[in-house]
Amino acid sequence: MTLHIRLGRGATLIATLLGLVNAAQFAQAETPAAPGIRLVQRGFAKMPEQRESIERLVSACQTVLKLPATPVKLPADGVLAHLAVTEVERLYDGAWEAEYETTTSVMPDPRARCALKLLRTYSARVNKSCSHRIYGATTPGRPELANMEAPASASWEVAEETYAGAGDRKCQMTESAAAVDTSALPKETTPSGASCVWMADLMAARLGRPGSGAAAKADKSLPDACVHARWYLYPYRNYQGQARRITLKNRVIFNDELVSAVPETYAQARDTFVFQEGAVIAPARFTRAALEAFVKQPVWLSMGADL
Repeated sequence: MTLHIRLGRGATLIATLLGLVNAAQFAQAETPAAPGIRLVQRGFAKMPEQRESIERLVSACQTVLKLPATPVKLPADGVLAHLAVTEVERLYDGAWEAEYETTTSVMPDPRARCALKLLRTYSARVNKSCSHRIYGATTPGRPELANMEAPASASWEVAEETYAGAGDRKCQMTESAAAVDTSALPKETTPSGASCVWMADLMAARLGRPGSGAAAKADKSLPDACVHARWYLYPYRNYQGQARRITLKNRVIFNDELVSAVPETYAQARDTFVFQEGAVIAPARFTRAALEAFVKQPVWLSMGADL
């Protein structure tokens, strides 16, 4: 699925400010001790567009398979509204970082006479600071309107990539830190209870103009990211030596026509529902075996207790 983001007035400035976080201005000092952090983010489809989209898919499935136009009982709007279309678990433990993402759609299964089921896709990545990464994903046979009769199948792939510049000065993290005091900045509270600061305000403080980011934050037509108030930069870099920024929520600007056609797109605006600082994370979560087991999960599931 391709996400089309409308870049409104001032978006170039925000994009530039976001880029500065990974620049030398935010170079980190000798690696300090860092707590294990686990967070879970979720995104939801837009209602009632989600219900209308499912109804269109069911009708198309029945038409292609030449089945009677039989109404299908959909879950209640309140249930659909609370179905996490995207769920991302992120793990940070010193030099290691992992991300496990599940995307869920309510779809008619052409192999079951268009009965509604959950279609899930999985992607994951594991990386070690200034060393290497492992990544993988499922690629399910999502039924399209034109070929609903085709069997829905799934495949998966996993790959590994090593960073050649492990000895770079950037990876050794010897530069002086450029810390920002976020105590006086406006905070947002996520459903997890953790607080975050918008990049517009953070960068204004970094540039010596605290408070000047307020206008950018208040302008809801601008994309922005809300990073953890204290761990906006985790003390270890990613496998390529780039800064790790712990983002708790984001503001994405959507094209209304796209959201109407594909309501799941709306789920890209995620919020953090679980935040655990000082989490004890099993080393096995950062292995190729864990990643492969995750992306090999079944993709077609019955509605069952999920809805």
